Amino acid sequence: MLLSCGYPGAPAHSSLTFSAPELKPGVVASYACERGFELLGPARRICQADGRWLPEGIPFCAK
Repeated sequence: MLLSCGYPGAPAHSSLTFSAPELKPGVVASYACERGFELLGPARRICQADGRWLPEGIPFCAK
């Protein structure tokens, strides 16, 4: 059975976009930071069939 993923979380000073409106397996979450901030961690995470986002860990935006 395929599980949908929950909201993957977004760091402060970032924007998060999804490749599809529903958070289902295969959907890609793409992170970007506001101007003046640098993204540390994965820029993209993918929803898995077991409901987890991989890679694990939410990136963050640093000055």
